[in-house]
Amino acid sequence: MLTLSQGQSGLDPQAQHILDVVLRNLPLWQSVIGSALGGLLALAGVALAQGATRRTAREDRLWKDRSTAYIQLAEWATAWIHFYVQNDAPSRLPAETGVPPNITANILIHGSQRVLDAVSKFEEFQGNLFSKDGVVKAAATGDEWTAMGEQAGNILGEIFSSIRAETRR
Repeated sequence: MLTLSQGQSGLDPQAQHILDVVLRNLPLWQSVIGSALGGLLALAGVALAQGATRRTAREDRLWKDRSTAYIQLAEWATAWIHFYVQNDAPSRLPAETGVPPNITANILIHGSQRVLDAVSKFEEFQGNLFSKDGVVKAAATGDEWTAMGEQAGNILGEIFSSIRAETRR
């Protein structure tokens, strides 16, 4: 135990007594401080782990939502590919020409700019080909329809390529 005599420290007897008590109880304070510090560090570790778990859960939820939006878009695009392949110069569309509102909303919220650009390009193509009520604007012969189908297929291929690029990141 470290003690200082009154002659060596130059302290009055009361200050010397306080110093002796503090030095005698130093191991006790070390335990208290060490325990408190250990508890604070454990609490900080729990907070960090919870934060990482929340971030991971958020990323998983966003990925699930984005994947669902891309699957819906791919199904829609596949239906259009079948329409162009199976029809020889139709005069009317079976449904509306644009992307359905629920898919548009999901793509706007979760889609990348590249996917949005590809969808917009296809909608512009469809707008030039069909009126809002689904009637073909200009009658097309079999060869013209085939060329339009190839052009539509290329644009729809861009949608699929964009989705693939986004899901491989």
